[in-house]
Parts: sequence; C-alpha cells; structure tokens
Amino acid sequence: MSDKSLLILVLLLTVFAGGLYAVDGAIVVPYITGREKLQRFSPHPGWVAVFEQGESTGIYATIDSAGNFTLADVPRLPSLIAGFHKMETAPLILSQWKPAPDGLSNRDLAAMEHYDYVCLPPGYPDLWDRKYMVRAHTFYQTFIAKSRWLYSVTLYDGPKIVWWGNKPSVRICEGTIGGPPIKMRRHDEYEEAQTSLHTDHAFPRVGFRHGDIELEPGKKYTVVVKGYESHGGEHFDLDLFVRPDKGHGYGPGSAYADRVPQGGDLCMLIMGNATGQIVENQMRTPEWEIFIPKRKPARSWGQAFIAHGVSMAGVEFWGSDGAKTPVKCRLTIREDGPNGRQIGPAKTAISQDSPEQPVIRYPQIPGQMPGFDAYYEYPFDRFAAAWTADEVPLTPGKPYYVDCSFSEPVLLFADGDYYHDGYAYYKGRRVDKDKLFHSPRWTLLMAIVTYENDGGAPTEYPEPALARSDGDNLILNGGAEQGDFFGWTIGGDPTIDPSTHIPDPPNHSGQHRFGMSVGWGKADFYQYQKIKVKLNATYEVGMWAAKADGTDETLEMSWIDGAFGGKENRLYTAGPQEKFDKWRQFAGARFTPKAAQITLIIRYRHTSPTNIASIHVDDITLKIRE
Repeated sequence: MSDKSLLILVLLLTVFAGGLYAVDGAIVVPYITGREKLQRFSPHPGWVAVFEQGESTGIYATIDSAGNFTLADVPRLPSLIAGFHKMETAPLILSQWKPAPDGLSNRDLAAMEHYDYVCLPPGYPDLWDRKYMVRAHTFYQTFIAKSRWLYSVTLYDGPKIVWWGNKPSVRICEGTIGGPPIKMRRHDEYEEAQTSLHTDHAFPRVGFRHGDIELEPGKKYTVVVKGYESHGGEHFDLDLFVRPDKGHGYGPGSAYADRVPQGGDLCMLIMGNATGQIVENQMRTPEWEIFIPKRKPARSWGQAFIAHGVSMAGVEFWGSDGAKTPVKCRLTIREDGPNGRQIGPAKTAISQDSPEQPVIRYPQIPGQMPGFDAYYEYPFDRFAAAWTADEVPLTPGKPYYVDCSFSEPVLLFADGDYYHDGYAYYKGRRVDKDKLFHSPRWTLLMAIVTYENDGGAPTEYPEPALARSDGDNLILNGGAEQGDFFGWTIGGDPTIDPSTHIPDPPNHSGQHRFGMSVGWGKADFYQYQKIKVKLNATYEVGMWAAKADGTDETLEMSWIDGAFGGKENRLYTAGPQEKFDKWRQFAGARFTPKAAQITLIIRYRHTSPTNIASIHVDDITLKIRE
C-alpha cells in the first residue's frame, strides 16, 4: 500500500459466486497525509454503486455512519461510484475496481488516494471536542500542492457560535501566511473566497470547478478559513479542530489560529486533480442559489459541458419523482448536444432516497410549480453512474452532452451559480435564461467528472529534486526564508508561540529567523525536519544562534539516525548560563548516518517560570562531505 494513500477502499470479506460475488466492505481514510495507519471514514453515510462494463444498470448499497457497506452480485472489474448524503466530497469514482480476497484492494485506488491534504484523527466528535477544538476568527494551514487544479476543501466545524450557525469562508493563497490570494476564474462576484452555508458541528465544504483555482505542484500554499464576516462589517469567531503534531503529523505544513502557530494540523480535506480525475462541473457553494426550476416534471433533461479529460468517469445529481418508488435514468454521453452522436455505452442509474438535499436558500424564487407539491417533499432522489476508463472516449476541449432519460417524469435540482461552459436542457431545449434571484441563467446541479489520463491513472507531477552535491544545503527553509516553519514539524509541552518575525534581536540574515520568546512560564519547544541521505556518507551540520538571557534557558541541536522518537545524538549545546546576545555560529560537527533518512532536531528549553527567555536560531545547514 502506498504511503501516499489518501482514501482507499478496504474489503473485509469477498465471496465469489461464478461471475458475480458479494462484498462486505468499508470506506477508510488515513489519519493524515503520508501515514499508513487507517480508520473508517465516519460519520459519513451515503450510497455506493457499481456498474459492469458496457451497457449496464447500477447495483447499489448504503454506506452506514461507520463507513460500512454490503454489495451483492458485484460483476468483475466494475466501475464504482460513492457519494455521501451531506456532500462532504466530490463523488468517489474507481475504474475497474478489483476487490481482492485478502481483504485489500490489489491496486492503488485513484479515486481519492492522491488528495493534496488530509488530516482526520480518530475520535470524532467526542475526542475532537475535548482535545482539538480551537476558537479563532482566521485559521491557516500551509500545504504542498500535489495537484495543478484544486476542486474542494472540506472542513469540520464546531458547534455554532451564533443562533443561525457558522458560515466559514475559504481562500487559497500563494506561499505562506500573508501571501496573495488566488482569484477564482469565471466567478461572477466572489473573486477570491468561497463561502459555505450555515452549519452547526458539521462538514462545511466549498467546491471549485475545473479551471477555477490553478496551483503549481510542489509549491507551498495556504488555505485561509475565516469565520463569518457580515455585510455590516461584523466578524464572528469560528471553532475548528487542530490535531497536535507530536512527531507524526503533516510534515510539509502546519496550522495557525489568528497567526499563532498551533503545533499541529487543521482537520480537513483538500482535493485536486492529482486523483487523475477532473471535476468539470459541481456545486461550488450552496450559499449562492440552489433551487428546483419552475417547470413541469419531465422525462428528458440534460447538461452540456466542455471536456478536459480523455474519457468519461461519472455523474451525480439530485431530483424528485413525487413518489417513493424507484425511478430509472438512462444516461448517455453525446457529442455536442441532445441530437449528437452517442459515444460509448449508456448506463442506467436507479434513484436512491436521500435523507439530505442540497440546501435551497431562496425557496420563493422561482417558487413551486402549482399542483406538484409532492415533488418538493422528502425524500429526494440521488442519481449516480460511473464508467470504466476509456469506455467513453472524449477529446479535451470539445463539447459533450449528458442525456438524462427517465422512466417517470421528474424535477431536477439546478444551480444559479451556473456553469459557464455549458447549458442545461429541458425536454431537449436549451435553457438560455430564467427568473432567478442572482443569476441570468442556470445549469443542472450535476457533478460531472472525467478521467484525465488513459486507463484512469492518477496524475503525478515530478517532485523537486533533493540536493545531493557537496556544498548544497539539504535543509528546507533553513533560514526561515519562507516566513514560517514550513518544512519543519514543531511541537512542545506546553505549546508556546514560536516566532519567525519578532524583530529583537535582528535576524542573522534575511527577513526572518526561528525562535522562542517566552514570558514568566516554563517551555519545552522543538522543531525537527526529516532529510533523505546517502548511506555511509559524511554530513556536516551548522547553525547560527542568539541567546540573550543566560539564566536557565538551553538550546540543543541533535540528530536521529532514522525517524523522530529515536535516540537523539547531541551535536551542539548552549547551556543555561551561557549568554550571547549577538549571533554565534555553531559549525564543524560531522556524523555518518546508517539509515536512509535522518531527523535533525532543535530543542529550546526554559525550565523555570521565574523569568523570561529568548532563544533564536537562523541559517541552519546540513551539507554532504564525501
């Protein structure tokens, strides 16, 4: 199993029966990006369905709140699609799903394996509420992009602070805290922020369509989450969750609350096209204008889109037939529009009752169609279907059409935050305009996903090469030049406020340096970085430091032959009585590791609460000396 796993499907039991077999399974998720330990993805009930290659009808099962499901009569090598009632993620789609008898999938699952960021520790909600909840107005999480295109950010908020609920907004900024926000393309009003709807101890999510947010894989970005900011200028706080990092957190980034480092990672999910799938269209936010068109129920609906992938992956959408009996929907992909040539096999989706619905914020506009009250009542219907990669070949840049033909007349949900690259169709005719609260027209509230690569393979971008030449510094962000602790994992007992910007004393070089300034209290703070090294090579390490008090504070630098938590081998020590308010260089210490990865750790200790302490470090270097 890849240590990059984001979300994989674990099978608990597989029973073969001729060409079909039954599966008891669970959707599981790692605690944090880059860690192998897994847990069930809960509490996120929903639906899962599989489709045989060629013309086929979906086989459906429920996902319970613990993440478990049972599928009967599963065909060999089906395509799989899963969705969640509260729309916490874009639909999960797997091409040629291969459940194996040993209890694990026998391939890397491209659907959600390659998320850019995940931090979901166990114990939600009770343990999270007791241990991880933090209140602030603005939260930050730095991360390294694995994707070129960003599609969604899923948060976990605490109980509502005001009676109408929380309402977090999300921005993506370049670099570290204070970096410029990335402006969304093709958005009519909110150019740099997406706002979720009112929530209360739930899973607020904002989405982006393909092309909205462009990233550079391998570079650092910051997710900025703010509590509600009213039109009158009032700013509200927000409770989110930060998992403490005690050596097993998200190494490339860290969380901040109102610019104060939290010594941990923000609990959330970040998804982009590194999954190998392109989200052409989806609901970006329920804050805008989700509604049911004021049209009579019909058997024919459709949605046009421009493809950016090479084959069709899947669709997901909501509607109502005004009854409790299942409705079938034949989904056909066509060129251009409703009269275009069919491409590949059609799939037949069967409606599944959904206890949740996309939130309709303005029910009076356009209002209900008189005489069809049953179509506006729970339960609403969720439709979903998936294709195997390469079944429906597409040409990037060309227009296509999702033809929805129903066995009974239905009403579908629509989105006033309309999709610019395509129109909705009702009874085969394009909807050019309609009376809405915000927008001149609407499109169907439909997630449209395509495979970016042949065979449905994930999209992997080359990682930046590590320095290996004599004289090159192997430490990432060794001089705090990023303006934060990017590249370092930080922690402490108790948690204190480490710094990269306090101006006293002046930095050794550049605009920032690492340090600890603590008042009348004890502190034991550390920062460490993992570095890949060559076996049997010799390395030299150094740093500059300033220590202004000389009473009871200690500065230590050590290395570990392996992961954090192993034996620390001391390199430099500045003891309690040493005082040097001008920068001093520590240089010359060498070592030869036996492991392929080492950990370099710096500890700042202040053992007495009777005075203040100030320790600063800058220009940390690790160089190979072969």
